[in-house]
Amino acid sequence: MLRTVVLAVLVAILGCRSQPGSSSWTAAWQQNAEALAGARAAAELESTHGGIFCCPERQARLERIGSEVAVHSELHEPGMWHFRLLGSDTPNAFALPTRRIYLTRGLYERIGDDDALIAAAVAHEIAHLQRRDCFKPDCASADERLGREHAADLIAVELLRRASYPPESLSRLLRLIDDVQPHGWAEARVRYIDQAS
Repeated sequence: MLRTVVLAVLVAILGCRSQPGSSSWTAAWQQNAEALAGARAAAELESTHGGIFCCPERQARLERIGSEVAVHSELHEPGMWHFRLLGSDTPNAFALPTRRIYLTRGLYERIGDDDALIAAAVAHEIAHLQRRDCFKPDCASADERLGREHAADLIAVELLRRASYPPESLSRLLRLIDDVQPHGWAEARVRYIDQAS
């Protein structure tokens, strides 16, 4: 649903790309379109996942860890990242193209006091943004979806290494949330990470 909102807004706004002008004009329009689509998608995401969860201590921790990982991303621009907690009890994480990363309260609480697991969740979502997965068509099959997760997992492991977090943190996170993934995915993803490392 969110991908549909983002793509619909981008198509509508970027339809103006054929106007005469420089490539910088096109780039500016694309940035504006992504910002608008991201803002609309953020409002929808936040409203459907329990709203923003307000806890200054948890928020500060998420921002600190998120920033430590994001600085090593290909997309890094100082001050451009936003890390937020959502009120949903369901363990999950989301990324929007405007460099917004969300963790649900359910995921945050399941992780507990292990900063490396928060870093792993953030790194995986940043990896999806680097790959521009939110702009790709919906996956046609479970295998294709799993393939996207594999690709994001490998980028996430590298981001964890660069940020001085244990790279095996992603595998630990995947096992921790095995029950909210499709059957067998956690182990398949861990095996893939192990073979590629």
